[in-house]
Amino acid sequence: MAVLGGDGVLDRALAGGLQATGWWAACARSWADLPAPVNAATASSVLLLATRGALPDGPPPHRLNGAAVLVLGRRSDALVLARGIERGAVAAVSTEPPVDDVVARVDLLLRDPQARDDRTGAAARLRRHAREARLFAALTRREVDVLVAMVRGLPAVAIAEAQSVSLATVRSHIRSILSKLGVSSQLAAVALAHRTCDLPAVVGQVRQFHQF
Repeated sequence: MAVLGGDGVLDRALAGGLQATGWWAACARSWADLPAPVNAATASSVLLLATRGALPDGPPPHRLNGAAVLVLGRRSDALVLARGIERGAVAAVSTEPPVDDVVARVDLLLRDPQARDDRTGAAARLRRHAREARLFAALTRREVDVLVAMVRGLPAVAIAEAQSVSLATVRSHIRSILSKLGVSSQLAAVALAHRTCDLPAVVGQVRQFHQF
């Protein structure tokens, strides 16, 4: 197995975890850096890790002689992962869960093709995620602060008290948030934030929520 890309920490962690599950794995930043005899012709499976918004250079998945190619990345890499799927990768995997969970997911996808989504549907979902994530870029700093408070479950009155602003101001921010996100309720805005928002302040709050 070839593990390409990554930040030097994640790729080694994935390779080590996969070796512990019985896979032989070699990691490198690019095809040229892989140890012999691993190359595009010999790899039975390939993990391409998105780094800085791009997959590593090398042969596109459809030219890897039948190898099972998986693309891996963060939520913010959704569009890159969609392109990887459209170019021939069999599945996309999030690298945001703990490494052990990522390894377990990769192991399942490589061993059981039935666990993979259909490629057309997977690419469409990733592209939809990228479109929805872009909506949050239109929010102002104040609106992001209000959205974070909404994700925490605070009502408008509590948000106004916490931010030392009037209730009318908070309600105005909420209306603007709903308009920019194209949703009709605070619940829908929070659900969308959980599903696709890539803003660090919101992502941090979402992660805290999921720890309970």
